[in-house]
Amino acid sequence: MTRTAARVPRLVIAAPASGSGKTTVTAGLAAALAARGLVVQPFKAGPDFLDPAVQSWATGRPARNLDLWMGSARWARWVFAEAAGDADVALVEGVMGLFDGRGPDAARASTAHVARVLGAPVLLVVDARGMGQSLAALLHGFATWRRDIRIGGVIANQVGSATHAERLRRAAEAARVPFLGWLPRTADIHWPDRHLGLVPPAEAPADPGWAERLARWVEQGVDVPAVLRLAASAPTLPVPAGPPGVAPLERPVRVAVAEDPAFLFYYRENLGLLEGLGAQLVRFSPLAGDPLPDAEALYWGGGFPEVHARRLAETAPQYRGALMARRPLTLAECGGMMYLARRLTTADGRVYPMVGVIPVDIAMAPRVQALGYRSVRAGPTGVFPPGAPFRGHEFHYSRVVRRDPAPPAWIAGDTPDGFAAPWISAGYVHLYFPSNPEGVRAWLARAAASRRVV
Repeated sequence: MTRTAARVPRLVIAAPASGSGKTTVTAGLAAALAARGLVVQPFKAGPDFLDPAVQSWATGRPARNLDLWMGSARWARWVFAEAAGDADVALVEGVMGLFDGRGPDAARASTAHVARVLGAPVLLVVDARGMGQSLAALLHGFATWRRDIRIGGVIANQVGSATHAERLRRAAEAARVPFLGWLPRTADIHWPDRHLGLVPPAEAPADPGWAERLARWVEQGVDVPAVLRLAASAPTLPVPAGPPGVAPLERPVRVAVAEDPAFLFYYRENLGLLEGLGAQLVRFSPLAGDPLPDAEALYWGGGFPEVHARRLAETAPQYRGALMARRPLTLAECGGMMYLARRLTTADGRVYPMVGVIPVDIAMAPRVQALGYRSVRAGPTGVFPPGAPFRGHEFHYSRVVRRDPAPPAWIAGDTPDGFAAPWISAGYVHLYFPSNPEGVRAWLARAAASRRVV
């Protein structure tokens, strides 16, 4: 049944800490609700790309990010309204622990912050291994720490037996938090992972029975009707009358978007803003060797070029020729930058030639090289106006091992970062376009004015 977005039942699924099972429980609840014939809209609090991909796979609907550090509360409400308007229920998977965020009080951009902005009750997922009556103390603390956050129920995960579950139920009752069910330990629902996290569904082996097993796992131990009642208890949510942003372009512009299993990290808010500004998005697959589309601008997102390095090395020469000859106004983020570099050394020590339009060599490292939010300004040259501020996120295992002199794409604090030319901005940071719609519009307007034909 279609609803106004402001009234859609909604629920934030949170946990005391990372690793408690939020992603799996959210996907399981989504699968169980979808099996009952409901339309489920998934969201992810925070900047992650991989968890939303799993939720999209479980629901059949594109998951959206709700990030209150990279974007504003107004943007978050608009994204929610735009995506969930035709849904029967919305599930928001949290990030880290419920109250873990940024800022002096470590509360900004936390899952709790998202719950407060959406006016949504919280369903807490607790890893209950080795826990009994202590669950009461934990729940009491979470339920009373912030009076503007409503803990509407708890699901105990990783429970050893029905007897264990009964002890946990009594503990939750003592803390006056509704016990909405328990989930046993099982390896039957494991989703594969690797260095950046979960393997994207685009690469994971097709398993049509996975969602069915998830739904059955949840239905056996969770009071699904009670979960729905909790979601329906969310109050009416005021939402903006329209998307925050800037006026569309006067002239049309085409933006080529590299999209396949090697390049799949794009915030849907970014792509939506491009379209809202009047851009026509034309997708192509570098892995397939698709010709570079006829476009004035090029958006090369992040992903896993290191996993597909051999095939990408084969297609690189055609893109080098097209880019150097035509020079569309190009933004390359993380994996996109790695592909546009000269060489990429993979974790096994093999060296692959890449496109070579950026004067750097990149190698995979055994440990994380950078992880976290970034606040940057555009450098003196590149596709954005000099000094244009953006917010974004960075997470990668690769590092630059050799570089020739080149202007920076970004200034982070006082530190130059990335690589730029008049027609290209490339760096590790994944920009969140709603943090500066005017800067994005300036990029597109410059591309439209160039009338380059790629």
